[in-house]
Amino acid sequence: GAPEWATDDRFATNAGRLRNRREIDRLIGERLSGETRAYWQEKLQAAGIPVAPIQTTAELVAHEQTRALGIIGTPDDDELGLVGLPLSFDGKRPPPLHAARDIGADNDGIERVLKDRR
Repeated sequence: GAPEWATDDRFATNAGRLRNRREIDRLIGERLSGETRAYWQEKLQAAGIPVAPIQTTAELVAHEQTRALGIIGTPDDDELGLVGLPLSFDGKRPPPLHAARDIGADNDGIERVLKDRR
């Protein structure tokens, strides 16, 4: 939608685009902000460009693919969902090991180690 950018001396080469990155980023941002994510996703996909929307954290957590991959897991000892490893072994994603311990839960052990070092 901005064919003049292709002939703009500032952007004609990769070196030029790097030197003028703030400006090209500003121009692209202005152009993209005029339409929705869905609009641009459809346009880019139709042009054969791999694309995925940038999502908020809430959107990412609620996304069907996040659920299908089991990326958010709940350890047995907590109700809080945790992000799991982005890996699968034999088709299974390792579960979250455990939630963070309570503040101060390890103080006694740390104090013993420090005392032994003195």
